[in-house]
Amino acid sequence: MRTIKFPIFGSRLPGEGGFFGAVIKGPAGDGTDDYVTVVSDREVGELEGMVWSDGDLWQPVDAVGDDGLANTAVMEDAGLQLPRLARSATADGHSDFYVPSALELRALQAVVPHLFVAAYYWSSTALAGTPDAWAVCMERGLMLAVPKGEKRRVRLIRRIPLALFEVVFPFPGDAVH
Repeated sequence: MRTIKFPIFGSRLPGEGGFFGAVIKGPAGDGTDDYVTVVSDREVGELEGMVWSDGDLWQPVDAVGDDGLANTAVMEDAGLQLPRLARSATADGHSDFYVPSALELRALQAVVPHLFVAAYYWSSTALAGTPDAWAVCMERGLMLAVPKGEKRRVRLIRRIPLALFEVVFPFPGDAVH
């Protein structure tokens, strides 16, 4: 099993396709599926002028959860273009990028806002029963319900299991090098 030293938030993760983003608690809630988000390089995963849905805005797309990877899969199954663009992105040999959920974007805005342009970014989280999806302002962290046909930015991310990171915390009295 490979391990990665726990880096500074916002720093480049060599060989991982981007920058160290935020730590997210996995859906199991017991730590077994917690993960780290990797924010793509702008050249690879900063998409401008994107619509969430390129078809019927009222098309039911059940991408309403906090898991951006699962939401992106649901969007792809519905035949939308945005997840196809995410799946085609490649960096450092990784091609598992996806559209972050509103929860993931809010965490990234809280921890590494400097990696983003001060603008609203699409999340993969739709509002059930509406023609809207959540967009998150990466400058202030505000969330806005936006019609899926409006153009916004998208920043692709990928994830790495937290268990792969070697986390070492110094204790009082330990020598710090």
